[in-house]
Amino acid sequence: MGGTLEAQTQIAGTDPKIHGNRTPLRVDPTTGGLLVHQVTEVVPGTFNVDFPTNTTVSILPIDTRVESVNSADFENPFWRGAHFIIEVQSISGNAISVEIQGKNPHSGNYYPVLISLPMIEPGIRVLKIHPKFYGMPFKVAGDFLPAWFRVKVTHLNSAPVLYSIDATLSL
Repeated sequence: MGGTLEAQTQIAGTDPKIHGNRTPLRVDPTTGGLLVHQVTEVVPGTFNVDFPTNTTVSILPIDTRVESVNSADFENPFWRGAHFIIEVQSISGNAISVEIQGKNPHSGNYYPVLISLPMIEPGIRVLKIHPKFYGMPFKVAGDFLPAWFRVKVTHLNSAPVLYSIDATLSL
């Protein structure tokens, strides 16, 4: 038994061996954006929806920022890894460092999974997390993407930086 997906709908499975009590992270099929709101519909039985192997989501949309920032918390029900794509379009007199953080769902405390080297010039950098990757300091973590995660960007000073962060989540 299953149901159909509609825009702005999250589906929660009822098989605790697969889904537990977590709400799957979903992508809006209309905009491609990540849905982070609460479950609006629960479909009994199993999924009749094919989930994509890779899903690209916007973590921090393109914007000029002058202060350190944390993304929203994301719940990850089944993706094993991710590529976090940091695109710095304009930076002058500043540096930013990007940290992928896991979250302890019981205490609410964050812990580092992967931290980049400071970025001081425009360009694209990719931070990678996956249990099948070999670890490389400041670039790759040979680990699972945590069940709860966020991205923290630390600015060296208050000079403006134009950047965006997207992620490709993979099984």
